[in-house]
Amino acid sequence: MSLSFSRAFRKSEVKYHRLCRWYLTGGEIELLDYDDGMEAIDWGVMNKRDYSDQYCKCVCMAECLAPGPVTADLFHAVYVKDHEAQEQVQESINGRYRALHVDVMPAMFSK
Repeated sequence: MSLSFSRAFRKSEVKYHRLCRWYLTGGEIELLDYDDGMEAIDWGVMNKRDYSDQYCKCVCMAECLAPGPVTADLFHAVYVKDHEAQEQVQESINGRYRALHVDVMPAMFSK
């Protein structure tokens, strides 16, 4: 499962940070303030969404780091590997949170 957040949540008083690409790719990790991190993301590659390309996949998995817990009301979407996982997530959130997209995106997950 992968979680997505609305960009509007950064307007809170909490100081969020960005990693411009997925941290498990190796190499140096550059932790940036939120706005600097958003500018540093390779948006041309991000918008391709080609998860078969390792670099593109890592850019698409750029992360926002919070200094503490993030509440579920800030979730924008949940991405899952298959329809079975989608049903499980939808059952667990049913009636608990606002309408939340649960999208099947098998290409986002390793085989």
